[in-house]
Amino acid sequence: MDTVSSGRDNPDPDASDQGTSDRANPDQGTSDRANPDQDTPSSDGPDRDAAGQEAGGPGDLGPSRPDQAAGGQSGPNHDAPAPGAPVLAVVLAGGDRASRQLLSRKLGDQPVVDHVIAATAAVVAASNITIVVSADDDSLRSRLGERFCYAAQGEPLGPADAARTGLDGIGQPGRAGDETLVLIVSGDLALLRPASLRGLITRHRLKGADLSRLTLDGRDVGAYVAKAATWRELLAGAGRGSAVGRGSLTRIVGNAGGRGQAEIRDGAAGVGGPAAKQPAALKTSEYQIIDPDELHDINTDEDLATAADIQLKRLFAPQHAIESGAIRFGTGGWRAKIGEGFTIHNVRRLSQALAGQMIRDGAEAAGVVIGGDRRFLSLEAAEAAAEVFAGNNIPVTLLPGDVPTPLVTFAAPHLGAHYGLVFTASHNPPQWNGLKVFRQDGSLPLAAETDRYEADANALTREDIVATDLDAARRAGFVQDRDLTGPYIDAIEQIVDIGVIRANPLRVLVDPMYGTSQFTLGAILTDARCRVDFIHERHNPLFGGRSPAPDPQALTALIDLVRTGPYDLGLATDGDADRIAIVDQDGRYISTNDLLALLYWYLHEIRGERGGVVRNIATTHLLDRLAAHFQESSREVPVGFKHITKGMSDDAALLGGESSGGLTIRGHILGKDGIFACALVVEMLARTGRPLAELLDNVYALAGRLYAVETALPATPEMRLAVPRRLAATLSGGQGASANGTGAHGTGAAGGGADGTGEPGRGDGIGALDNGDGDADGDEGGGEGEAGAVTGTLGGLPIVRLDQSDGFKFYLGGDAWGLLRFSGTEPVLRVFAEAPSAELADRVAQDLVRLASGPPQSPSPGIASAPAATAGPNSARSSEPATPNRDGGA
Repeated sequence: MDTVSSGRDNPDPDASDQGTSDRANPDQGTSDRANPDQDTPSSDGPDRDAAGQEAGGPGDLGPSRPDQAAGGQSGPNHDAPAPGAPVLAVVLAGGDRASRQLLSRKLGDQPVVDHVIAATAAVVAASNITIVVSADDDSLRSRLGERFCYAAQGEPLGPADAARTGLDGIGQPGRAGDETLVLIVSGDLALLRPASLRGLITRHRLKGADLSRLTLDGRDVGAYVAKAATWRELLAGAGRGSAVGRGSLTRIVGNAGGRGQAEIRDGAAGVGGPAAKQPAALKTSEYQIIDPDELHDINTDEDLATAADIQLKRLFAPQHAIESGAIRFGTGGWRAKIGEGFTIHNVRRLSQALAGQMIRDGAEAAGVVIGGDRRFLSLEAAEAAAEVFAGNNIPVTLLPGDVPTPLVTFAAPHLGAHYGLVFTASHNPPQWNGLKVFRQDGSLPLAAETDRYEADANALTREDIVATDLDAARRAGFVQDRDLTGPYIDAIEQIVDIGVIRANPLRVLVDPMYGTSQFTLGAILTDARCRVDFIHERHNPLFGGRSPAPDPQALTALIDLVRTGPYDLGLATDGDADRIAIVDQDGRYISTNDLLALLYWYLHEIRGERGGVVRNIATTHLLDRLAAHFQESSREVPVGFKHITKGMSDDAALLGGESSGGLTIRGHILGKDGIFACALVVEMLARTGRPLAELLDNVYALAGRLYAVETALPATPEMRLAVPRRLAATLSGGQGASANGTGAHGTGAAGGGADGTGEPGRGDGIGALDNGDGDADGDEGGGEGEAGAVTGTLGGLPIVRLDQSDGFKFYLGGDAWGLLRFSGTEPVLRVFAEAPSAELADRVAQDLVRLASGPPQSPSPGIASAPAATAGPNSARSSEPATPNRDGGA
């Protein structure tokens, strides 16, 4: 006997679900799972680890507004449901034991059927979904919980009977109205994208169809939509002993359009009863799947492995967050393309989420400080955010005009504001914008906090936002306009010795790259009596047609003018002025690696300050050598300036920096500051009275010299699968590639990467190559993950050890090393190498390029045996223009 139950009290199928923060808490168990009826069940086999799909598993099932899912307008059929009417869904997850075992198999970290439910829940509210399960298997319900309705199929009588069971139970205890649209989805469509279900529902409405089906090359995929009354008519004969019930749902749907109606009629009468009246042909439509990967059957171990590959390609494809419009934080904040992910609506949603967190924390009185850079919509976004915070009775300090990011980093602790917000996309191309959020002490929030901001913001609808008019908020005193440029400059001049510079003023050329450093840096240098000229200083939100990143390729004008002009120094800052680049008096670009070593030497030896250094995993070991020479500590952390500032706090370090151009020192703000760094370089030259090249020779005399090479390979989604496999196949001692990162912040690598919880990874094989957002979010613990016994060579040097906390870093001895790491901000695989000679650094880089881009190698004692390759046109030594790693975010 079929039984029906509901996970919700009296769900109203005719009322739109406005969404809540209700989310599933998936179980990782491996008991038998429910499975839709299959024509070709498969035997059970070992679980496989892979990545989840774009919609996430049921653990990520958030509320879905049916009107948003369906969209569109009704077609010519005036009886069609209104565009905003809710949609109910039936997921077929019953069947015999063999088929249930098939769909209980793990795809990623969740069973196959969970992915189907997740895709459906991205389109239809969970309370409007009925899952058909086997009457003798309650595992699916016990794992997914009471968000869904459930209908029990008494016997495995086939998919049509399962659909009829679900239709009878849908919306119980109140049945679906005849005009309600009902989506029926087969539970084996693990690779189905939510967009395909939306397309099916929307096309059905626009066509005014009676019945619509999802297809690929004319074949039914296993998802259909029709009114409840139409389904009841089609499935009326689907019951015990019925040929229709045991028949194919695909055939019934196909016949509905007038093909083979006699077969349905005869089948319905199949047990000897009178022939049913032939129904009229229905108006049918099709929605064709665009991506053929969505119809990948999973019947064998090989099928499951292929499906895992497809899931990983989707997981790492950079356009996912943009396509969905969801808010996603990366290494240095939230960034998205203007008009896609970056919209004023999303700005308001994120502001409301932050305001809500402040209210929960009881921190409203501390208020927030908000500013923006020179990008399109930055000013408008800052004002929209101010309206939301004021609407939530939270005081706002609104910074006028455009401001550099370090000023906001400074402003939060200066005012005691709970958050500092600056709208910027830093060095990204001009079509991007975003938001950086700073805590009350000026530090960046860690992953657990930004994950919460994301989840809260993405669950909000327009109706959930509380905002007020900006002028009214100003009159009420909730928004105050305040210029903090003066206090910020004063804070820098308390650390930088302006008197020393005044005694030995320099002639300086500054390139702010159309960004925000002109006024503040100009004021500091002018106050120090320097002769300052600017290029690219006007307001141009297109940044001259390029990204405002201070890479040597973008600084040719600065280099040429310094080389030929009367300048002692060339300075550049990125778009939001938190990163620096410098050019010496001869027009030579000084790499950030060399600059960091030079400033550390200056602070320690000339200014007499004491303390160690903190650098990220892609930054020069010359800092470690200097620290050892000074008998100070050195620390290596994952990419992400939040890890640098935390390491500095833990060690009371003097300087922290990254090869991408960001640095700060003890006693200044807890973030990188390109304006401060420029002023400190000017002080160093003024105090010593010696050119940069001569100062660098002093550093090399103390610590020796290291040469750095960096190049970048285009990173397709396929490469994110292939590179770890090549590494695992080539390095002896590896245990095979693992790929179980799980989302925007990827929660770690089975082979020992940072696992997102602050604890080191625990595997001993070769893990996934990156953590999803370019930021190894081990946060508190950092991640110590290392491979087991790894032997081989790079550049002819033996591998001493392998660190997988953030990419793959090979330590080769003698401070030689190589690193493979996928960028968190660009679709590239970055290759870093450093060694005591330029030739050796080149060889290490070339071996890494071969390892990443060549065919998979068989296990062997060495990894430098592939055919020769070059590092590519983007490679450079530290003594030449190099392409800095831009993953430090922003």
